[in-house]
Amino acid sequence: MSVLINERKPQGIKPIGRDCRLTLLAEDTEVFGTSTRGNFFVQCFEDGLEMSGSFWCSHDEAQIEIKEWMNN
Repeated sequence: MSVLINERKPQGIKPIGRDCRLTLLAEDTEVFGTSTRGNFFVQCFEDGLEMSGSFWCSHDEAQIEIKEWMNN
């Protein structure tokens, strides 16, 4: 993984409530030995714990995932 779009460090995730982190991956990034489907990685947190992670092809798709997570 490379650049954090929102430039927050893992310790910057809110300890209470929901939060997200959006990471822009480098072109040839591999996760568990295979290429990812998209270059945008969304991590969703609840009470400081990572609850899910997903890969998206476009920034718009990633933003939709974040909005859905934060509004539930």
